[in-house]
Amino acid sequence: MLLSLSLHILNQLDGIEFEEQVLINNKICVDILIKNFNLVVEWWGEYWHGHPSKLKDKQPDKRQKRRMALDKSQRKYLEKCGSTVVSFWESTVKQNLESVAKDIKKLLSYS
Repeated sequence: MLLSLSLHILNQLDGIEFEEQVLINNKICVDILIKNFNLVVEWWGEYWHGHPSKLKDKQPDKRQKRRMALDKSQRKYLEKCGSTVVSFWESTVKQNLESVAKDIKKLLSYS
């Protein structure tokens, strides 16, 4: 379902080319790459990426801690390589498609 929602969002980008599930430098697989703008878009599932609503007693479990640390290091690497990285929670994508599309368009206009 998230894939079809992301396609709905990305198809609103007025002909801007994008690729899905792209391996960057043989190191990191990103959800969306808009190469001409050096923009990486990530769709984050609440549990795996540690959304506060999914933390038990406000603390991440071992899997969440590992994933959150990996998210942080991947973001740093991608930014060091010159990419802008933006992440959206799955719930935000599902509940507010238009807002997500608008945020991405705004980032593209500043690139």
